Amino acid sequence: MKSEPKAKKGETKPTFIDRMEEFLATHDIAKNSLITYSPTVKKLKRFVAYRREVEGIADFQLYVETITEDDYLCFQNYIIHEYEYYKERPDFYSQFEFGRPPQPLAKSSTTYMIRHLRTIQ
Repeated sequence: MKSEPKAKKGETKPTFIDRMEEFLATHDIAKNSLITYSPTVKKLKRFVAYRREVEGIADFQLYVETITEDDYLCFQNYIIHEYEYYKERPDFYSQFEFGRPPQPLAKSSTTYMIRHLRTIQ
Protein backbone atom coordinates (compact mmCIF):
# COMPACT_ATOMS: atom_id res chain seq x y z
CA MET A 1 0.00 0.00 0.00
CA LYS A 2 1.32 3.43 -0.88
CA SER A 3 1.30 6.26 1.61
CA GLU A 4 -1.39 8.86 1.99
CA PRO A 5 -1.31 11.55 -0.68
CA LYS A 6 0.21 14.82 0.52
CA ALA A 7 -2.28 17.45 1.64
CA LYS A 8 -1.74 21.11 2.33
CA LYS A 9 -1.37 21.97 6.00
CA GLY A 10 -4.76 21.77 7.73
CA GLU A 11 -6.35 20.00 4.75
CA THR A 12 -7.21 16.33 4.51
CA LYS A 13 -7.36 14.37 1.29
CA PRO A 14 -10.65 12.62 0.51
CA THR A 15 -10.52 8.87 0.97
CA PHE A 16 -11.67 6.35 -1.59
CA ILE A 17 -14.94 6.03 0.34
CA ASP A 18 -15.39 9.82 0.31
CA ARG A 19 -14.84 9.89 -3.44
CA MET A 20 -17.22 7.00 -4.03
CA GLU A 21 -19.99 8.64 -1.98
CA GLU A 22 -19.38 11.95 -3.76
CA PHE A 23 -19.54 10.23 -7.15
CA LEU A 24 -22.85 8.56 -6.28
CA ALA A 25 -24.32 11.82 -4.96
CA THR A 26 -23.28 14.02 -7.88
CA HIS A 27 -23.67 11.84 -10.96
CA ASP A 28 -26.93 11.16 -12.72
CA ILE A 29 -27.16 7.42 -12.10
CA ALA A 30 -30.27 5.33 -12.62
CA LYS A 31 -31.92 4.34 -9.33
CA ASN A 32 -31.44 0.62 -10.04
CA SER A 33 -27.74 1.18 -10.68
CA LEU A 34 -27.40 3.31 -7.57
CA ILE A 35 -28.86 0.50 -5.47
CA THR A 36 -26.16 -1.90 -6.72
CA TYR A 37 -23.41 0.42 -5.42
CA SER A 38 -24.72 0.46 -1.84
CA PRO A 39 -23.39 -3.00 -0.87
CA THR A 40 -20.00 -2.10 -2.36
CA VAL A 41 -19.74 1.06 -0.26
CA LYS A 42 -20.79 -0.81 2.89
CA LYS A 43 -18.28 -3.61 2.25
CA LEU A 44 -15.56 -1.08 1.54
CA LYS A 45 -16.22 0.64 4.89
CA ARG A 46 -16.10 -2.71 6.69
CA PHE A 47 -12.92 -3.66 4.81
CA VAL A 48 -11.11 -0.49 5.93
CA ALA A 49 -12.27 -1.04 9.52
CA TYR A 50 -11.24 -4.72 9.36
CA ARG A 51 -7.74 -3.85 8.17
CA ARG A 52 -7.39 -1.32 10.99
CA GLU A 53 -9.03 -3.10 13.88
CA VAL A 54 -8.50 -6.80 13.17
CA GLU A 55 -5.32 -6.82 11.11
CA GLY A 56 -3.76 -4.08 13.21
CA ILE A 57 -2.90 -1.62 10.41
CA ALA A 58 -3.94 1.40 12.46
CA ASP A 59 -3.45 4.01 9.73
CA PHE A 60 -4.88 1.94 6.87
CA GLN A 61 -6.87 3.94 4.34
CA LEU A 62 -7.51 3.79 0.62
CA TYR A 63 -7.04 6.79 -1.64
CA VAL A 64 -7.95 7.02 -5.31
CA GLU A 65 -4.55 8.47 -6.10
CA THR A 66 -2.60 5.63 -4.49
CA ILE A 67 -4.71 2.47 -4.65
CA THR A 68 -2.73 -0.47 -6.00
CA GLU A 69 -3.50 -3.79 -7.64
CA ASP A 70 -2.61 -5.43 -4.31
CA ASP A 71 -5.26 -3.28 -2.61
CA TYR A 72 -7.86 -4.46 -5.13
CA LEU A 73 -6.84 -8.09 -4.60
CA CYS A 74 -6.95 -7.69 -0.83
CA PHE A 75 -10.45 -6.17 -1.04
CA GLN A 76 -11.55 -8.95 -3.37
CA ASN A 77 -10.25 -11.57 -0.94
CA TYR A 78 -12.03 -9.81 1.90
CA ILE A 79 -15.42 -9.72 0.19
CA ILE A 80 -15.12 -13.36 -0.86
CA HIS A 81 -14.45 -14.43 2.73
CA GLU A 82 -16.40 -11.81 4.67
CA TYR A 83 -19.20 -14.22 5.56
CA GLU A 84 -16.58 -16.41 7.30
CA TYR A 85 -15.01 -13.44 9.10
CA TYR A 86 -18.49 -12.45 10.27
CA LYS A 87 -18.88 -15.83 12.00
CA GLU A 88 -15.34 -15.73 13.45
CA ARG A 89 -15.49 -12.16 14.79
CA PRO A 90 -19.02 -11.28 15.91
CA ASP A 91 -17.71 -8.58 18.27
CA PHE A 92 -16.05 -6.70 15.43
CA TYR A 93 -19.10 -6.93 13.17
CA SER A 94 -21.51 -5.84 15.91
CA GLN A 95 -20.58 -2.20 15.16
CA PHE A 96 -22.20 -2.44 11.70
CA GLU A 97 -25.85 -2.62 10.74
CA PHE A 98 -26.88 -5.58 8.62
CA GLY A 99 -30.19 -6.36 6.98
CA ARG A 100 -28.94 -9.94 7.06
CA PRO A 101 -25.55 -11.46 7.80
CA PRO A 102 -23.01 -11.57 4.94
CA GLN A 103 -23.49 -14.54 2.62
CA PRO A 104 -21.09 -16.22 0.20
CA LEU A 105 -20.95 -14.13 -2.96
CA ALA A 106 -21.22 -15.34 -6.51
CA LYS A 107 -18.13 -14.69 -8.62
CA SER A 108 -20.12 -12.18 -10.67
CA SER A 109 -20.93 -10.18 -7.52
CA THR A 110 -17.27 -9.86 -6.58
CA THR A 111 -16.44 -8.86 -10.14
CA TYR A 112 -19.09 -6.11 -10.11
CA MET A 113 -17.85 -4.76 -6.78
CA ILE A 114 -14.31 -4.47 -8.10
CA ARG A 115 -15.69 -2.76 -11.22
CA HIS A 116 -17.51 -0.28 -8.97
CA LEU A 117 -14.19 0.65 -7.40
CA ARG A 118 -12.51 1.00 -10.78
CA THR A 119 -15.35 3.33 -11.89
CA ILE A 120 -14.27 5.78 -9.22
CA GLN A 121 -10.58 5.47 -10.00
